[in-house]
Amino acid sequence: MGEHYPYIKFLSDIIESGIWANLSPAAKTLYLVLLKFSDHTFKPVWPSNESLIRLTGLKTKKSINEGKKDLVKAGLLQFVPGTGHKNSMYYFCFNYPGSKIPPQGGIFGTLGGGQEYASGVSQNGPERGYPGNPNNINITINNTQNQKPTGSKEKKELSLDSLAMDFGDPILNEAIEIARAQGFEENLHYIRGICRNLSGQRQPNFEHKAKVQTSTQENERSWRGFLLWCQGNLSKSSLDLLEKIRVEPDGNTLLILDPVPDALRMIITKYFTDKIHPSILVIFSAKAEENRVHV
Repeated sequence: MGEHYPYIKFLSDIIESGIWANLSPAAKTLYLVLLKFSDHTFKPVWPSNESLIRLTGLKTKKSINEGKKDLVKAGLLQFVPGTGHKNSMYYFCFNYPGSKIPPQGGIFGTLGGGQEYASGVSQNGPERGYPGNPNNINITINNTQNQKPTGSKEKKELSLDSLAMDFGDPILNEAIEIARAQGFEENLHYIRGICRNLSGQRQPNFEHKAKVQTSTQENERSWRGFLLWCQGNLSKSSLDLLEKIRVEPDGNTLLILDPVPDALRMIITKYFTDKIHPSILVIFSAKAEENRVHV
């Protein structure tokens, strides 16, 4: 009977390892809802906050963020924050203590199975980035509605060459570096999701192109430029914390190596996304701090 109805894939090792018992109720609910948007290979998903609030029953965006923070801390989730025009991208992982699950890219999310769709959304859809109605599919292992006829054709289509053709070499190279930093450099679906996120941030604005190039100083696009901006906009305690954070710039990507409170995460992301041009992708690789900082 189960093959006729949509269902989610939940790995029992998450329970057996004890990590599930330590999750907050918000994290448990959010994790199951995020799995609903994925498939049996745990492909990345990008549901809107409105969809997550509606499906989880959590009342506020703050509750969603708290559940998200618990999942990242537990090693079950990674995400790239949205830009205001694009939803956040969520990546499933299994980096918890005692995990028996191979890293994503070893078994899950590989080209095995010959599927072209990330989270059930065709790349030949009306928009290259996130679709207007993301992940609205029936999720079953034997779901053939969103599969193409032959696996060999799929493998040929999803490759580094096809990604370079779709997004260009600069975006592809940057996406590979980001994936390598997360340990997912062999996962082409993961790389494609990053390419989509990067390309969505770099839509050209020809009307203001010349003005943007002259109005934004190069030093404003650096971490030091951000700290100078913070001196006149944030409290001393926040500035002191930010000055101690280790960062690793890499082209148009900024990797934050140390834990950062959620409030400061939002400020950092907004600065490098909205205040400077062209924007810089910020990746938070460490767990968020539990304490709160007055900004």
